[in-house]
Amino acid sequence: MKKNDLYAILYQEYEKERINRMLMQNKMVNLLFTAFAAAGILFFALGLVLGITKEPALFIMCVFGAIFAAVGLIPLLRSRKKQNAEAALLADGRRVNAVITKIETNTAITVNGRHPVNLVCQSTDETPPKTYRSKNIYTDIVIPVRMAGVTVAGIGTEDPKIDSSLIGQPITVYVSPEDPKRYLVDVSPFIGA
Repeated sequence: MKKNDLYAILYQEYEKERINRMLMQNKMVNLLFTAFAAAGILFFALGLVLGITKEPALFIMCVFGAIFAAVGLIPLLRSRKKQNAEAALLADGRRVNAVITKIETNTAITVNGRHPVNLVCQSTDETPPKTYRSKNIYTDIVIPVRMAGVTVAGIGTEDPKIDSSLIGQPITVYVSPEDPKRYLVDVSPFIGA
């Protein structure tokens, strides 16, 4: 087996793992919303049955059940829709090569005393070049080490908003063929595991 073939196989495995990681994130949050939805549906059904057969005042359980179900189902459905849209962009989106031009701190949001960052990049394939902005990144950013086109383990940073060594790094953007305003900046090579 040639060295380049090995790199290609490693890169394909890396891409599969990256997509799976992206689709499986936030499992605990989804589990919590699922528990709320299940409890809500149970309370709703119990209130309905007991309200009809035993005591009409127990219909109040239907109201609480509907509230719990809504609290659980709405975020689950929105999360699923967002994941499906991102997966569709990864699968069917037009791949655009870009270069990171700026790292911005989103000071409008604070989580655990830290602000998320956005990577701003400019396309190198399009004329005129377009600017794309990543979604909020809450984890540490890493500097990928590239070997013959294969991204391997990187170097972690303590405070990503100070690290300017990412500027000039190549990044991939997936743009929807139907709507160019829908895009996904692939930040996965820069996110710490």
